[in-house]
Amino acid sequence: MVNKNRIIFRADGNLIAGYGHVIRALSLASMLRKKYNCIFIIQDPDDFLRAQIKRNCDKIIEITASKDLVKESIKVSEEII
Repeated sequence: MVNKNRIIFRADGNLIAGYGHVIRALSLASMLRKKYNCIFIIQDPDDFLRAQIKRNCDKIIEITASKDLVKESIKVSEEII
């Protein structure tokens, strides 16, 4: 990633819940990408969403469904820093 300020997006989507939140976040990411390094955090993305995120963001962080928010936060923090 080029040394720019970072902006982090966090949204989930799937066929059952829908893709709306993710697609809207990706619209913002595509507008901001020239000035910011865009990082997208998503839980268990399908192939369609993974491809869309890779097209619009500099980095994708995939997390699994977990009730351990501390563990999830540590994982995400390590990948961002």
